[in-house]
Amino acid sequence: MPLEILRMILEFMLPVKHLRNVALTCQALRPLATELLHKTIAINIGFNGFFIYQIESLLQPNRPGLKSIRNLRIQDRYNYDEDEYSHRINSDDIASF
Repeated sequence: MPLEILRMILEFMLPVKHLRNVALTCQALRPLATELLHKTIAINIGFNGFFIYQIESLLQPNRPGLKSIRNLRIQDRYNYDEDEYSHRINSDDIASF
């Protein structure tokens, strides 16, 4: 089967959670599955500073899949009290990517 067809099947038909299993079980599809797994990276930030270590680790030159990253999403999983912080947030201060 042509590589372009396999790419479409893996990228659009297979749930992302199964790509890891494909990479682990099929040596022929491992490079393609790894590339697709690294396409979007999500880092959850917290108050402990661990996310800085995650970003540094992710950007190491010898990191497999580094060239495949197209989207880096940094998520704040903390639940803020909207009433407490709503008066402090200015929409001009929010970066949009």
